Amino acid sequence: MGRDTSNAAMKNSNTAQNLSSVYSGNASNNSNILTPTLNKMATNPGGFGQPTINNMNTAAVQTLGGSTAGIVGSGNLQAARTNNAGGFAPAAVQAGHDATTQLSDAALGVQNQDALLKQRQQQEGLNGLQNMYQTNVGAGENALGLSNSALNTKNAADQLTFDQWYKPLTIATGRPVQ
Repeated sequence: MGRDTSNAAMKNSNTAQNLSSVYSGNASNNSNILTPTLNKMATNPGGFGQPTINNMNTAAVQTLGGSTAGIVGSGNLQAARTNNAGGFAPAAVQAGHDATTQLSDAALGVQNQDALLKQRQQQEGLNGLQNMYQTNVGAGENALGLSNSALNTKNAADQLTFDQWYKPLTIATGRPVQ
């Protein structure tokens, strides 16, 4: 009974050590891919990127430009219909002023959204690095703990085998127990 338990425990210890090696290898492979990406996110988040920011600002300019042109055109049309050329000029000036304010707000909004995205990316990068570290260290330590547990079982089984078989044999033969 003791020898079988000892052999099984040694096999379990070897399996646990192999698992530790597998986890270490997986951690290394994942680390080679994820670490540079997560480091970049943590230290230099990209946000939307300049092409996207440019597109967002262009969209705001085009939207407000079209709206302003529509208001000015409508005012000019109304002035022509009513034969009141100066009556709608203040509305056109106000439309231009409002469009400029909205454009400024839109550009500031794009910058604020980009800054928030960068902050989110930075936090995700740091969290990802921390999770990778904890997972890899925890799995490796757990596998080594399994190995230690199996070796303790092996040692106990070896002692049991010694106590059950070899001690009585040495007593019977008159040879001292070593």
